[in-house]
Amino acid sequence: MKALKFFYYKLGDILWKEYGFVDVFSLHESWIAHSFLSISKDP
Repeated sequence: MKALKFFYYKLGDILWKEYGFVDVFSLHESWIAHSFLSISKDP
């Protein structure tokens, strides 16, 4: 939970997009993916 809160409240402008958190990012390289991680459940 600490990590999620940090990502959302401190880096939210960068990491939180239209569908939620971006798939991957690097704070050291200033690099952020343009893709999203999707988890779906079969009915």
